[in-house]
Amino acid sequence: MNYQRRIIFYLFGVALGVIVSYSFFSDRNYEFNYFPNARILSHLRQAELYFSNSAQDECSKLKIDSHAILNILEQGVVDISESNKLEKIYLIQDDTLNAYFQIIKGSSQEKDSTLLLDIWINN
Repeated sequence: MNYQRRIIFYLFGVALGVIVSYSFFSDRNYEFNYFPNARILSHLRQAELYFSNSAQDECSKLKIDSHAILNILEQGVVDISESNKLEKIYLIQDDTLNAYFQIIKGSSQEKDSTLLLDIWINN
């Protein structure tokens, strides 16, 4: 078998392997979070969201809806220097809002949950 024919068989095998791999693994939802900001925001988005009493009062006083809070979790930036990493309380900043979120660990059978502690408008 000459060299050119070997290359053709090799490329055919690679193409077939890519097609089979894509058909098996295409329906999976992978998220690659390499940096701390992305990891924290991803963890906060995946957990169930709860509001503290003071956060509910602030949201109603400032007329902030749940869409704005979800937007903070999507578009916000974590200020790690202002966050309390031991108690897992993180300051998330957006263009218009700032909010403190806390990650509450669930038991082995329960998922973690996210608690909105405080929210305020940027000045």
